[in-house]
Amino acid sequence: MDQVTAKNIAQALQISRQAAETRAKKESWQYEEIPSPGRGGKKRLYRLDSLPSDVRVALAGVAASEAATAGRMEALRLSLDENLAARAATAARQSGLARYVCLNDTAKGRASAKAAILAAYQQFLASSGLAPSTARAVFAAQYSRGQIAVDLDVREDVPRVSPGTLRNWETALTTGGLARLAGNYGHRRGSGLAARPEVAEFITAMLTDHPHASSKHIRRGLISRFGEAEAPSLRALQRFVETWKRANSSAFLKISNPDKWRSTYQCAFGSASADVVRLNQRWEIDSTKGDVMLSDGKRHNVVAIIDVYSRRVVYHISRSSSSTAVAACLRKAILAWGVPEELVTDNGSDYVSRHITDALLGLGITQRIAPPFTPEAKPHIERSFKTFSHDLVELLDGYIGHDVAGRKDIEARKSFAQRLGTSGESVAVNMSPEDFQAICDRWAEDIYARDPHEGLGGKSPLKVVADWRLPVSRPDERALDVLLSAPADGDSWRTVRKKGLKIDGRWHIHAALGPIIGQRVRVLLDESDVGAVYVFAEAASGEMEFVCRAVDPATAGISRQEVAAAAKAAQKAAIAEKTAERRAASKKHSTKDIAREILHDAAAKAGKLSVLPPPTLPHETPMLREAGQAARATDAPAPRPATDAERTARAALAEDMRQAATVHQLPESPRQRYARWRELDAAIQAGAAVPQKDRKWWESYRKTSEFSAQAMLREMVPGQAAGAQ
Repeated sequence: MDQVTAKNIAQALQISRQAAETRAKKESWQYEEIPSPGRGGKKRLYRLDSLPSDVRVALAGVAASEAATAGRMEALRLSLDENLAARAATAARQSGLARYVCLNDTAKGRASAKAAILAAYQQFLASSGLAPSTARAVFAAQYSRGQIAVDLDVREDVPRVSPGTLRNWETALTTGGLARLAGNYGHRRGSGLAARPEVAEFITAMLTDHPHASSKHIRRGLISRFGEAEAPSLRALQRFVETWKRANSSAFLKISNPDKWRSTYQCAFGSASADVVRLNQRWEIDSTKGDVMLSDGKRHNVVAIIDVYSRRVVYHISRSSSSTAVAACLRKAILAWGVPEELVTDNGSDYVSRHITDALLGLGITQRIAPPFTPEAKPHIERSFKTFSHDLVELLDGYIGHDVAGRKDIEARKSFAQRLGTSGESVAVNMSPEDFQAICDRWAEDIYARDPHEGLGGKSPLKVVADWRLPVSRPDERALDVLLSAPADGDSWRTVRKKGLKIDGRWHIHAALGPIIGQRVRVLLDESDVGAVYVFAEAASGEMEFVCRAVDPATAGISRQEVAAAAKAAQKAAIAEKTAERRAASKKHSTKDIAREILHDAAAKAGKLSVLPPPTLPHETPMLREAGQAARATDAPAPRPATDAERTARAALAEDMRQAATVHQLPESPRQRYARWRELDAAIQAGAAVPQKDRKWWESYRKTSEFSAQAMLREMVPGQAAGAQ
């Protein structure tokens, strides 16, 4: 609803239509006249974004009521299971995200800017209570005026939007994922404010941004913005501010004193999870500083996710709360539980970073950002942290306290060890981060998930999950890893060197890198393995293709020499293939005499064709042959034929040299031994008779580390490890 009639305004303000039209004329509301259907005449449509704030708030309330009613009717028709169209949209978004990862930086910047605006719009829509069409119109107007806070680079890429543009972007994201957002450049014509705001809107904005500003301060702002002639008198302004504060007492107190608003106005009845009726419908995520000093002398962060429906919880221990840690916790939860519909986060930089918001948009997860300093917006994860800290952390050695310190910690730790492990087992002092992670996992899976919860009607999280019969959505693990991977050193592009790829001071290698030495590739870190990276190369079509998962040999425990040999073989094969293609093209097009063709064509075009000497063949006659012998008469004489005695002496000398030669048998190489084992293995499997000595060697060799390395190499480059002789 971008435009409204006087009748709509009268109903919202609960006044007569005539009174609404009188006020519109008095305050010069902007309108458009269109032919009235039926009886003829014209009808006035008032622009929603030009109406005074009190009118817009009243209209928003009506729209919100209509939206709520429509939502209840729609809920009756919804099934808990996703329909085919929703599944297709999810697949399209994930496919679009895969394409988005491979976009160039310019296209990715455009897509990310539009994605950031859509994320801001979704948050605006959820918090405003307006109908989508109305919310789009209001959001577009406020964004174009600069009233929606976004990053500077987003504002530079897309200075203005319209409601239709937002609708088109939503459709593109739903049907094609993030990559579809990169195709358009947005509206770039003009910048700044679309139109000057009304005086009442300015006063409302002043009270919102500066809730403690006096009427005198507000009037000074009006004079500086609109001029003395447009500013109302101080007394009139005071009356307006008093009236506005009375009409918006709850909202104004929330802005000026959030703590007092929570204690005075915030609703305290009902259930925060009453609308959650499905598994993975809503997750909450947060992080807190652990109250345990670990063996490295530091307090590590605990990142946690809870599924509101089942109350399942998962923890991830990290040195700091960062987007990388958030991504790792998300990966852990998604692989274990599936993909959620909604994720509630706070507005911390690690949760609203493009790394995280782009991944959530690509997975089709709605991110709901809780307002600052409102822990009640995600009560379930807050409660989980309290249970975690009081039921687990207080019982660990290294506990440094949060608000109380009990004298019974040692006795409680003994009880904890009996609950968690076996009798007599104790929790190690000076735990490492890995130990702390293992204990958190065991507590979440073996204790918290099995305890009955009052909020679940006395059921345990495991029981709730076991009772769920409908399928859950699960992404491809490799696609998820790539989606959540962070760029190497902040810049994902590297050039493949002769030694491989250098990341964080370590060389990463793989046989598949051999054929692309010298090319620029895109490198993403493998968060689950510090010694591995994902490598992508640009294909002829312009899209990025997965090349390999390169590893640091020292970390992976593989032979650098064997991988190098495999890489050289792969490089040689690739070069041979390219050489064959070039030779075939050369043979097909016969370009050896192209210079002659060029000169011939140029002469023909100049009108003075001159024939160049054609290629020559040897020409010989008896006379020419004799003349040649005469010409060579001055050359050195040919050696005379050897006598029988000379030939005998030469043969005897050659025999003596042959007998004197010593033949050295080279030792078997690892690849030759592996090839010999495979031949024996094939014979044994076929039931052939094999000498006992060979059978004993066959059994012992497959237990060696050399056998494991050769088998791994054969899987990385099939046919190379076992093909050497």
